[in-house]
Amino acid sequence: MMIKPYATVLSSFASRFSEIGFAMSNDADFTMTFSNGSYSIEISTEKYYHPSITTRFLDASGGKFSMRLVREILSPEQLIKDSKDLNAIKLHYHLDEPVVDIDMQEKGVIAFVSLAMEQLLDFLSSHKDELFAMNDSFKTEYATREKALLKNFGLEVGK
Repeated sequence: MMIKPYATVLSSFASRFSEIGFAMSNDADFTMTFSNGSYSIEISTEKYYHPSITTRFLDASGGKFSMRLVREILSPEQLIKDSKDLNAIKLHYHLDEPVVDIDMQEKGVIAFVSLAMEQLLDFLSSHKDELFAMNDSFKTEYATREKALLKNFGLEVGK
């Protein structure tokens, strides 16, 4: 089972995932996956840094796509707004600072993960048809952005 408080928050969103055709298919210590049989949404966290939430879309052919990059392509304005809202929670609860108050940190993590899931589900509801029909031009755009992002971190792809 995924570590707390992530497991509690993500499990509370199971019915929302169900509304868009996804059911929980995997629940491990640091990863929870929702699937519709052909496509999956993988949600993971890190062991030591909190709040940490990473989401990936897995297509029918096994391709894995960072939801952040997918959102950057399909809904860039909303991604910017959503990122600002998540950063506001980090600031309010001092989540990027050393932990002084464990209860405050847990409340902040819960607020952060809850909002991140609301944002993800809103995006999936609005854009799932585009995700399911991921065409070659989208995949090319995704690969270009992914390569540029990795290059920014000093990682060269395809060498």
